[in-house]
Amino acid sequence: MELYENYGMKYPDNNIVGWSDFHIHSTISDGSLSVADVCGLAYRHGIRRMVMTDHDALQDPEQLQQVRNRLPEDITIENGCEISTWYRAKDGRTIELHFTTFFGDLTGNQSLEQILNYNEKVNYEGRLSYVDAMIQRLKQRGIDIGTVEEMLEKYPGSNRIGKKAVASEMYDRGFVSSTREALEEYIGKMGKRKAFVDISDHVRYIPWEQAVEACAGKHIIALAHLNYYGLDDAELREILHRFRHIAGKSAAIETEYQFYLPKHVEKFQAWAEEFDFGCSCGSDFHDSTADQFQQYSGSYYPNLRKRWESL
Repeated sequence: MELYENYGMKYPDNNIVGWSDFHIHSTISDGSLSVADVCGLAYRHGIRRMVMTDHDALQDPEQLQQVRNRLPEDITIENGCEISTWYRAKDGRTIELHFTTFFGDLTGNQSLEQILNYNEKVNYEGRLSYVDAMIQRLKQRGIDIGTVEEMLEKYPGSNRIGKKAVASEMYDRGFVSSTREALEEYIGKMGKRKAFVDISDHVRYIPWEQAVEACAGKHIIALAHLNYYGLDDAELREILHRFRHIAGKSAAIETEYQFYLPKHVEKFQAWAEEFDFGCSCGSDFHDSTADQFQQYSGSYYPNLRKRWESL
């Protein structure tokens, strides 16, 4: 039974006018739940303003409307996406910067469509070789999760498979107690990296400025999870200066995120005020065995909506 059919449980908090979450994934990319199920689950956790941000893929507007129609009227579900881009760090590393973008007619933005098509199609074989490299490294540690071909059969509707799908397969086959354990112990870039593979050895995304230029003045575009890139504050601030210059009032950053510590929230909120960025938030939900929806303030939605309407 799909979760949206059981949405009736409401949170007991009287302030639940509309908790926000602007960073959510489904099986359209590398999430483990369908769009309908993930939206229903979010509703049950008190989320009333959400943005679907699958990797390099937009929701089909008609199908998204069908999901809206099956849920109560007090929920707002916006179409969006998370764009994968490259940044060349000062130390020579190629770093994957992610931007979420939403509001406005994203499906009518031809420049954005070209970027998403490039990221999906040009890098398709590279992503498969990336997944296969993880599979082989896991095998060296006695963890056999099958083949890339079997994984493609399991995720037929997805525009990509990647480390999240590998983590799900490790969990489904009983090698780990959660997908978070798979990421933190084996294949995630921030954990113990026992079977880590650098994606930059396999794929090439667009330069980050190109994605920002495609969305500037049309949509909100938010730099996601700023603590994830392994960059020091000085280099991050240089990126933010350039980002604000290109995007203008379209620019936002995630000031709240599932894996931020309180010190991160405080710092990024101060940066948002300093640079005049919009403030976004997100759980980065992929999988209920690893992620939890967060109850971020309902004020994020009207504030960002007002910012977008003023572009």
